[in-house]
Amino acid sequence: MHLTNMAVNNFRRLKAVEIDLEEQTTIFVGANNSGKTSAAAVLRLLVTGRAKDVAIYDFSAECLETLRNYDHKHGERPELPKITLDLWFNVEDEEVYRVVDILPSLDWNGQPVGIRLRFEPSDSNRLFDDYRAAKENAATDAIDSYHPWPTSLEDYLKDRLQAEYNLNYYVLEKAGPDELREHPMLHAKGEAAAVLDGLMTLNFLDAQRFLSDTEVGARTQDLSRSLSKFYQRNLDQFKTDTSVLQALHASEESFNKHLEQVFASTLENLNTLGYPGIENPDLVIRSHFNPKQIMAQDASVEYSLPRAEGDLVGTHLPEKYNGLGFKNLIYMVIQVLDFHQRWTTQEHRTPVHLVVIEEPEAHLHAQLQQVFIAKIREIISDASGMTTQLIVTTHSAQIINESQFTPIRYFRRKQLLQGRHESEVRDVSRLEALDADAKTFLHKYMKLTHCDLFFADAAILVEGNVERLLLPSIIEEHSPKLTSSYLTILEVGGAFAHKLAPLLKLLGVPALVITDLDSVAPATKAANAAKGAPHLTAASNGRKACRADAEYAVTANPSLRSWHPRIEAIADLLALPEHKKVFGTGGESPAPVRIAYQTSSCVSWDGNCQIVSGRTFEETFAFENLEWVLSEDQRDDLALVSKKFEPASSTIDDIVEDIHKQVKRANFKKTELALALMISAGQWKAPQYIVDGLDWLSTLLAPVKTGGTTK
Repeated sequence: MHLTNMAVNNFRRLKAVEIDLEEQTTIFVGANNSGKTSAAAVLRLLVTGRAKDVAIYDFSAECLETLRNYDHKHGERPELPKITLDLWFNVEDEEVYRVVDILPSLDWNGQPVGIRLRFEPSDSNRLFDDYRAAKENAATDAIDSYHPWPTSLEDYLKDRLQAEYNLNYYVLEKAGPDELREHPMLHAKGEAAAVLDGLMTLNFLDAQRFLSDTEVGARTQDLSRSLSKFYQRNLDQFKTDTSVLQALHASEESFNKHLEQVFASTLENLNTLGYPGIENPDLVIRSHFNPKQIMAQDASVEYSLPRAEGDLVGTHLPEKYNGLGFKNLIYMVIQVLDFHQRWTTQEHRTPVHLVVIEEPEAHLHAQLQQVFIAKIREIISDASGMTTQLIVTTHSAQIINESQFTPIRYFRRKQLLQGRHESEVRDVSRLEALDADAKTFLHKYMKLTHCDLFFADAAILVEGNVERLLLPSIIEEHSPKLTSSYLTILEVGGAFAHKLAPLLKLLGVPALVITDLDSVAPATKAANAAKGAPHLTAASNGRKACRADAEYAVTANPSLRSWHPRIEAIADLLALPEHKKVFGTGGESPAPVRIAYQTSSCVSWDGNCQIVSGRTFEETFAFENLEWVLSEDQRDDLALVSKKFEPASSTIDDIVEDIHKQVKRANFKKTELALALMISAGQWKAPQYIVDGLDWLSTLLAPVKTGGTTK
């Protein structure tokens, strides 16, 4: 048996989410404040019997708004908010006796069984009456701007929530594909909780583990103390281990002989005083070794340094002399082992054991983060077949990239029009349904680039290394507001950018795709004209690169041809209005994507002006910074024109042609160009098509101002 699904309603950012869980490990990922901790918190509060700790601000923002706006004099009584947690279990035939109490009927045929925990008003009418009475009493004490408690129904429940609410349990029944029925559990309150306790053991390894390099602080944990607790709970086998008893007995006898010698004269003097009583027994000082106390008080974790030749003792350092990363790892292993051992040795073991591990990557280096999940699973595996389910919340790209797509659940922040913030959960395992080539590309790209797309406010997909290196400087110069957002810059190129479309669609992450026109010559003008569509071609692979203003030129860029705007003719791409470069990804909560490629601009030289367009970033950069590029100080460093070219006696068309030939050379050093431009940042202007794209993204990510608070 295992927990297969959990659904949460009205809890903090989780207004209405459903999360499928894997049988072994499920990984919760997402940016800060996206709801991962909330998903763990609702389990802790409702499943482990801590409903008394639920506070008014654990309700979602919409619920609080309803409470805040209720008018007890004129408004209709609204439906009071309820926090709901649904748990669904996959049950094998031989385990059905364990879930008899939550079977909706005797016609069970193998489908998942569910239980609902709902934190709800004990009596809604009584609650409204109590609030009305409190409000009327407060009205008599109001003076000018002073408004005594309660100022609103929200304020009332801030103090009276636990008195007015309680936790109830329901059996769930799926009556149809979209129909869910609930049946109140007819047990007493404590008995209903015991039913769930008999099904699932829940443990938490919190993100704040209070490990420290110092020995001060009341909340500081140390490994020795943790190891001692683990020993007492799980390794306490000294009563049946003869070798342990013999070793303790020998140590005890040896120490007693030492005590007898040390205190011999003192005890002789005491015995001459006739003390302690009628029978005049002799005084003896003896020690008694208790294994539990020895482990708790006298054993510690130390680090042994390599011994030099002939050194029989060696050097042992206290645990505080090792790094936080290593201590953090040991502590997590001890805790998870402790949880697993305690579960497997329960007298009445629950069929489900769920461990929630928060942010295990803290203080761990990247390589260790990569193998952490696999190693933890190895540690808690045993021959009995008893499986501990893990939920891991993380911000680690390394953990994600090693986990493939199946276990990942993406928590996405969603901002509503009213300014409220909610979260939704996306099941990334859906990507496993892609065709083999697309899935392989995404797997390899995510792993090789340590992609942090799961934690970004938006993604910028760039054509190549030059754009990737220069984009931070361009953002700082032209769109400084974007520096307050978390952007991930992915170098994929026009040939592969469209392959990320399924991932962007699933995650709903806004994206700016900065790519190139990559103009190429058509096969033959006559052949295309004969087809009646000289501006269209079926394919352009292998075509010779040409200037963007060449007649009948088409794009060789797969993203422009097959993703957006699905146009091949360069002339049509250049004529495309700006608003048509934006499109939705078509996900459940569509996030817009904007394509940005080279546009036409006016190039001035020697008093003349000509409308031109570059086919790549390098060409467009040169055209829009022509005087600076051709200056004596920059010409040799940038190498955007050939060494023998004489711009002083050349027309604009001559300059455009030379730049085009220079840039398309196979040995053109793009990275050196990028580095030279980085050094001279501030002396040149960014290509307009990139600036336009960044302006769009900056406007999109601008926070919605609201008079209230969000959560």
